[in-house]
Amino acid sequence: MSRSLRPLHALRVGLGACVLFAVASHAGPAQDAVTAEVLKEPFASTRYQMLGHYNLSETPGAGDWYPLRGLAVNGWSRWVQTDAGSARFYCLAMTVPEGETWEFRGYGLAANGETVVGELAMSVGVGADCASPKTRWVADTRRSFVRANSLTFTSGGGTYLLRARWPVALGDEYNPSEGPLQLEMRRVGKGVTAGRVAPGMSEEGMRKDQRTMAPSVPLAGHKPAAALKPGTVFRDCEGCPEMVVLPAGRFQRGAPTGEAGATAEERPVQQMTLAVPFAMSVTEVTFEQLEACVAAAICLRPPDSGWGRGKRPVGQIPYLEAVLFALWLSEKTGAEYFLPTESEWEYAARAGTETPWNTGDAILGEDANILGQYGKTLPVGGYPANRFGLHDMHGNVAEWVRGCVDTGYFGAPTNGLPMLQGDCGKKVVRGGSFSAMPNEARSAARRIVPASSWAPDIGFRLVRRL
Repeated sequence: MSRSLRPLHALRVGLGACVLFAVASHAGPAQDAVTAEVLKEPFASTRYQMLGHYNLSETPGAGDWYPLRGLAVNGWSRWVQTDAGSARFYCLAMTVPEGETWEFRGYGLAANGETVVGELAMSVGVGADCASPKTRWVADTRRSFVRANSLTFTSGGGTYLLRARWPVALGDEYNPSEGPLQLEMRRVGKGVTAGRVAPGMSEEGMRKDQRTMAPSVPLAGHKPAAALKPGTVFRDCEGCPEMVVLPAGRFQRGAPTGEAGATAEERPVQQMTLAVPFAMSVTEVTFEQLEACVAAAICLRPPDSGWGRGKRPVGQIPYLEAVLFALWLSEKTGAEYFLPTESEWEYAARAGTETPWNTGDAILGEDANILGQYGKTLPVGGYPANRFGLHDMHGNVAEWVRGCVDTGYFGAPTNGLPMLQGDCGKKVVRGGSFSAMPNEARSAARRIVPASSWAPDIGFRLVRRL
């Protein structure tokens, strides 16, 4: 795998300040064409979704520095090839009102908190992926620094990429992967009419591109792999998660009135249509399956809480780390892996049932690892599978699903796509965990947490386009 394709390892915390897919009021047609070309590259859309998105119209007034905290820029970050050679970088997307002038500065912090002396370069451009050679850079600066390095530009309106890059991983000689990059920005002028850069890209086209981001949704022009019958179990590589093919189908998503333990967040009940078959991992992703990504210096190795690793489900993993594993596996195998959307997850959990649990109107400790009976996770696959051949859809660890959080399911897609409106700094985990009460492990149950959350009872499983 080439360095230019190494997946983004970005923004582990602080997503509550992000505004995902904020619509820009101005955009340049030429810049949108650049973005469209970049999005034709493999996995570019997935990388774009992993970026932190900031709407600068909502930041403090002129003169106030606005910190971008929690930037894990370190030895696992992506590489980019430039005229000056290879460099690691951090990338974010920002929507900037037309005529505003902004100043950006950044510096490294060693593991002991001291400022790192080195060389940093910052660039502003458009194109949806900071590593793509097709991205158009409209402002750039590069110089040595002791305390800070800065870039000032005046916006033409729209959404831009901000890339900060440096020649080596930050940190001290003993902890080279623990030094974060501190980026700060401030508004230094408004209503400027001269000297501004070309307009940035619009977000409308990016919204349309999300039609490709769920494997249960038909993709125009897509040539599926050799037809696999529902129930077929396969792997894409040695050590890859074992996948099972799920049939296309329809189901009622959400909890009907009167279901014990249900909340308003599980309504309204909606008829969902998943139009094409897709595959889902037979079990939750395990520590041993994650290890190859860790060995490739892409994924971090999460702690195991002292319970052991191996075939136990991965826990203590934030949302973007789970997305990163899906992206790495996609590039490794050439297939398309994702976190499931809420619709895909609930369809798989129900497996044709309409009862609160896929075990019927009740669930017991012998059906799933719930109720805190062991006080920890157990190796996956130890409890009976549901009708689709999936283990541990109830209990063991709660599982990340893809999409933003709004009020219940009002306005949510009914075709399997993720929710793209509401609070994108929060996510939903499904299925309950080893400590869950039965009502918390229902097929319809939703638990809303910050995307930066990491806890022993939160893990994930994957879906794959066929």
